[in-house]
Amino acid sequence: MISFDGPANHVKTALCCCLFVFLFSTSIFPQNDSIVQVSGSSDSLSNNNEFITDYKKRFNVKLEVGNDIATYSIKENEVDYVIQPNLNIRYAVVFSYKFLSIRIGVRPKVSDEEKEEKGGSDTFRFRIQALFDNWNHVLEYNIDKGFYVSKSNGLIDIGSDIRIQFPELSSNVLNGASSYKFNKNYSMRAIQSQTEVQTKSAGSFMPGIGYMFYSLSGIDVVKDINGEIIYRDTYSEYSGFNVSLLLGYYYTLVLKQTGLSTPMGYPAWDWIFINPKT
Repeated sequence: MISFDGPANHVKTALCCCLFVFLFSTSIFPQNDSIVQVSGSSDSLSNNNEFITDYKKRFNVKLEVGNDIATYSIKENEVDYVIQPNLNIRYAVVFSYKFLSIRIGVRPKVSDEEKEEKGGSDTFRFRIQALFDNWNHVLEYNIDKGFYVSKSNGLIDIGSDIRIQFPELSSNVLNGASSYKFNKNYSMRAIQSQTEVQTKSAGSFMPGIGYMFYSLSGIDVVKDINGEIIYRDTYSEYSGFNVSLLLGYYYTLVLKQTGLSTPMGYPAWDWIFINPKT
């Protein structure tokens, strides 16, 4: 979530540094995913590593489901509010072959009732990932248009399901990250693209750097709860970039050759640059 703290007319360019808490998560994956083989006379390649079995000759297609929806926290004239597109869940199709993975987001259909209450939203997401032996590079582009006020300290009518909407509000976000794996016996491809299989438990430190460029425009057009379109005389548009330093550790625990569990933790230091325009 990108947070804009303070009215735009008070601060033209803001710089802040914040330390995120240590994060920990665990994922469980089957070892025998259904993968389509497109070439090669043998399923696996010999890489002389008893910890990893290589399946980069296979073409892998998978479906991802997530709820990572873009939200923005804004403060204007002592009013705090959170906006987000009218989406509850995201789908994506991921194509992986050798070192390359391409992810294309799919927008789920929104019911007419939800569209009336929260407005319509258009979204597009595209991600490309290059998984080399030691380096992992990710680049993703996101577009969202059409937002509504999901939380507020004064803009939401608790007696109505209809929310204030920003039908022309558009966010463009380009983010990426690069990280380096130290342990050759640990496979990121087994988790990210399934073009390798982790056959024995292993872990690795993976420090890296993340970056994000973003813009937020179209906040001047508002649709109130009565359906009336209002053109604001005073408003702000935002753009900026974010740089993060990551210190990550990943570990894959192989469970009887039938599955694997991957706990991971990483502290992150962020430098956020914001350039509001009025």
